[in-house]
Amino acid sequence: MTLSATKSKQFTATPQCNILATSSHWLPPVTQDNFLWEQTSSFYYSGRDGRIRDPNSSVAKRVYLSDQKKPFEHFKPKSLLISTCRVVFVQAATTVSTVVADQLHTEMEREISIQKGLLTPDQAEKDAEEWDRVHVRKCFERFPHKCMNALIRFHAATLMMRWYEHKALSLFSIRAVDKLTKDTYTSAKRKYARNNEDRVKTGTQMFSTSLRASAIAVLSDLTVQQAILSFGYGLYYYNYILKLRGKRKSGKDAQACTENNLGGGILLKFSLMSSSLLVSRAFAWLASGVGACLGTMLLPGWGTIAGAQLFDGFAGSLCDVDGFAG
Repeated sequence: MTLSATKSKQFTATPQCNILATSSHWLPPVTQDNFLWEQTSSFYYSGRDGRIRDPNSSVAKRVYLSDQKKPFEHFKPKSLLISTCRVVFVQAATTVSTVVADQLHTEMEREISIQKGLLTPDQAEKDAEEWDRVHVRKCFERFPHKCMNALIRFHAATLMMRWYEHKALSLFSIRAVDKLTKDTYTSAKRKYARNNEDRVKTGTQMFSTSLRASAIAVLSDLTVQQAILSFGYGLYYYNYILKLRGKRKSGKDAQACTENNLGGGILLKFSLMSSSLLVSRAFAWLASGVGACLGTMLLPGWGTIAGAQLFDGFAGSLCDVDGFAG
């Protein structure tokens, strides 16, 4: 079974070679540029996975875009269950970290008040019990609602990400898009084996690999967050204008505020929130790369994913933009 390349770099196979066509309409035709290899000697298809193999090597050469997901693959039962568990875990970790941070902050304030003589130890203890009872219960009562919002936002961002990946194929080379859609788990495993199980070298390489592989995901999440922020500000502005016009018709608070001044204030605050959102997502993106690097040094594969997620969530909680509360 042989496979030869023409001068136009389009592969042609002998009649005995059965080349499996991809089931995804997002992927381009099979050409020489669609594959990664280390040598220029003769190659042939081996196995039912359709991968190119070197006759002198037992290691399969990885196909370009082999890690790219199909458009609606995240709605399959297994993927849906995994994504739901992931979102719930992230929201639970965020809620716990928020409660702990708020508790430490209030305890520091009570200690300062005790030192200044504003509170007695007994009063501070009662305030702490009341705070724990009210604040902690409120956080966990809002937990299901936060999980539902996060899950909807996750699927919206995933659909946006698939669309960005599709558009990237028409803007960049296949090799570049392959780097943008690479699976960090398998990439860490491959690099770990290629580097003779050198975890430090593999972790250093995974920093840039993780940043490239998560760039489209960050852009998609930023797009969805910006759309939610824009909708919130637009809805608030519309409702406020309706209330203001109603007051003017009734002769109440006619000079309270003009529509132009309100629009300018809304635009300024919207610009500040958008800038904060951009900075927070960029910071979380860089932190995820650091987490992937450190996680790979501990455990290539699962450590890569866990490190990236933990550092991303932690960085996001440090400079989180809650949106517009009105």
